[in-house]
Amino acid sequence: MIVLKIIAIVIAAILGLLLLLIGLVLFAPIHYRLTGYVHEGRYEARAKLSFLCSIFSAKAYISDKEGLGAHAKILFFKVFDLNGDDEDSESDRHGKSDKNLKKTKGKKSSEKNKGQHKKEKNIFNKDDAEQDLKPENKTESQTEAESQDEAESQDEIENQTEAEIQIETVNQIEAERNYASDDKEQADNQESAEQGDKQENQEENKNDKNENSFFKKLGFKLVSLYYKLLDKIKEFKDQAKKAKDKLVFFKEKSESLYKKASDPDLRELIAFLYDCFKKLLRILKPRKCKIEGIYGTGDISMTGNIAVYLAAIYGIVGIDMKMIPDFENQILEMDLDMKGHFSLISFLILGIRAYKNPYVKKYFLD
Repeated sequence: MIVLKIIAIVIAAILGLLLLLIGLVLFAPIHYRLTGYVHEGRYEARAKLSFLCSIFSAKAYISDKEGLGAHAKILFFKVFDLNGDDEDSESDRHGKSDKNLKKTKGKKSSEKNKGQHKKEKNIFNKDDAEQDLKPENKTESQTEAESQDEAESQDEIENQTEAEIQIETVNQIEAERNYASDDKEQADNQESAEQGDKQENQEENKNDKNENSFFKKLGFKLVSLYYKLLDKIKEFKDQAKKAKDKLVFFKEKSESLYKKASDPDLRELIAFLYDCFKKLLRILKPRKCKIEGIYGTGDISMTGNIAVYLAAIYGIVGIDMKMIPDFENQILEMDLDMKGHFSLISFLILGIRAYKNPYVKKYFLD
C-alpha cells in the first residue's frame, strides 16, 4: 500500500508540474515593443519579444547603417543569429591577412640579402677579369697595326670601282625615266577617252533606272499597305474576341458572387470572421502607443486618400496617431514607440471557436 501511495504521489506531482508548465505557457504574457524613426533619409526600426521573464527573447532590426539583422535567445544561449556567420568570417579574414603580411615581409628581406651577395660577387669577378686581360693587350696591338694597313689599300681600290659603277647607273636611270614618261602620256590619253564613254553610258542607264525604280517603289508601297491593313483587321478581331470572353467571364463571376452573397450562411460566416478580426486587434492592441510625424506624396489626391485610410485604421484599432498631412511637398518624417503584451490562451480560445463554428466547417473544412 505504501508503494502504491508513493507512486500515486509521484504521478500526481508530475501531472501537477505539467499542468503548471502548460498554465505558464498559456497564461504568461508575451511582451513586445516596436520603436523606429524616419528623418531626412535616415531610418531605423527595432522589434523585441520577451516571454517568461526574458527566458525566451527575440530581437530584430533594420536600419540604413546596420542593415537587416535578428537573433533569438533561450536564457544566455543564442538559438538563432542572422549576423553570426558574417562576424566569424570577418575575423578569419583579418587573421589570414595578418599571416599574408608577415609572409610577404619575410620574402622581401630574403630577396634584399640575395641581391647584396650578388653585387659583391660581381665586383670580385670584374677585378679578376681586368688582371687577366692586361698581358694579352700587348700582343694584340701589333696585329691591329698590320691589319689597318691592309684595310686602307683595299678601301682605295673599292672607291675607284664604286665611282665608275655610279656613273653607269645614273645614265641608265635617265633613259628609263624618259621612256616611262612617254608611256604615261599615252596611257593617260586612253584613260580619259574611256572615262568619257563610261560617264555617257552611266547617265543613260541612270535615267532608265529612275523610271523603273519609281514604279517599283509604288508597287512595293501598295503591297505593304495591303498587308498592314490585313494585320490590323486580324488584331482588331482578336481583341474583340478577347473582350467578349472577358465580358462573359465577368458576367458569370458576378452572377455566382450575387448568388453567394444572397446565401444567409455566407453572410453569417462573414459576420463571424469580422467579429474574430476585431477581437484579434483588441488582443494585439498596444497598451502604450506614440506615432507622430508628417507625410506627403507631392500629389494632393494621393495624400488625401492616405489621410482617409489612416482615419479608418484609427477608427477600427483605436490607436492614437498624430500624423499631419502635407499636401504640397513630398516628405516623410515619423517617430514610433509601441508597447504591449498578449497571451497564447486568447489565440487558443479564438481557434477553438473558429473550429467549432458550423459555417467555417461548411466553407473551409468540408
